[in-house]
Amino acid sequence: MNGQNKHLSIGANETGICFGNSMNYSGIRLNWIDKNVFHVNGINFGLVTRAKKSNGFSFGLVANHDSIINGIAINGLVSESNQINGVLICGLAGYSQKINGLGIGGFGIVGDTMNGVFVGVLGSSYWNTEVIKVINGCVIGLAIGSNTNKMNGVTLSLFNNVSDTLNGVAVALLNHTKELHGIQLGLWNVAENNRILKKMPLLNINFRRKK
Repeated sequence: MNGQNKHLSIGANETGICFGNSMNYSGIRLNWIDKNVFHVNGINFGLVTRAKKSNGFSFGLVANHDSIINGIAINGLVSESNQINGVLICGLAGYSQKINGLGIGGFGIVGDTMNGVFVGVLGSSYWNTEVIKVINGCVIGLAIGSNTNKMNGVTLSLFNNVSDTLNGVAVALLNHTKELHGIQLGLWNVAENNRILKKMPLLNINFRRKK
């Protein structure tokens, strides 16, 4: 044990059960707040998990800040990472540059590139002026389904679905897209690229090929 690598390991060669800030470990690891942690393979518990790569199960009582997550990440409040491959469950919200898999957040899950299924009160939408680059898959939200430059798939919301380009199906009270290639279902539907019927109640469609 030395410096920031102070820990107690029940096992050999950084494998087994660990208590403390081990920088590399395989097995079950328990720590308060991770600092300068490289790899964790297995199960990682803490107030804040912060590994460069987490393979397995990462549980942060407050937050997950692992750079790359391959597996399952669960936290009480928030998550921020570079890439997630697997399942992310957040008490409030989660962000990752790239998400592949399932994301569930109290408010919502956001990222730059999102592939999979995402659920939250706000669905997948920033609560500021930022916009998600692309979503491939399904978004389910209450206030907002998706707010993205490009939506490829299905987006469901009670109130509002907004996208620059929609390739698929949007269902909400209000749907708005600059470029529609698919179907909008709702009380009011706006597809700016439609030649005549840009604004329609109940249903709006556009199956024309892209230029």
